Amino acid sequence: MSSKGWVSKVRVWDCDPRLLCDRHLLGQHLEVHCMLTVLGGASGGWSHHPEVRRFADEGAAGRYWLLTVHEFTRIAMNDRWPGNHDHYTHPSPADTNLPAEFEVLVDGYQDLVDTGGDSRGYLEALIERGYPRTRLEHGTPWDRDGVHIDWYLDHRRDWSTELVRALHKQAEDFDVRDAPARSAKVKMGGDGRPHLAHN
Repeated sequence: MSSKGWVSKVRVWDCDPRLLCDRHLLGQHLEVHCMLTVLGGASGGWSHHPEVRRFADEGAAGRYWLLTVHEFTRIAMNDRWPGNHDHYTHPSPADTNLPAEFEVLVDGYQDLVDTGGDSRGYLEALIERGYPRTRLEHGTPWDRDGVHIDWYLDHRRDWSTELVRALHKQAEDFDVRDAPARSAKVKMGGDGRPHLAHN
């Protein structure tokens, strides 16, 4: 099966987890745990999925990368919902399993979150250290959904497939040639993707 057939299944996004909407952040956390189970041999389900193979094909380093992604995701969740995903309330499978070179990445991400640092360079820094990129067609939810990143970030609390469909329907109904002449809820971004206009 081609990677396109897996588009809506099991996903570890190629972006800073802090950028993910609530559903995608929680979903990524659950899916990382499921993938760790598969990589640990406790389950054969999804073992041929491109996202599982993405890490499995890296051998021991792949598991360490997935554990590192778990920690990034847990830290982002604790930043969004303080006290619910710290080391005391969320025992981590990575607590005793990460080599020093991966622990440094986790500590660096914790510092980034603690200081409110931005996400520029996040993915590039990981790739330089050997991080395996997704094998699916899109690495971020806004790319997959064909929406402007600003629109996605504005809807981190209420994102849904229905909301995305409604936005695209509005964009289809919006005549770009008339844009300067009328106030519209949707406008096209410089990248050709729809997002909500700021009135």
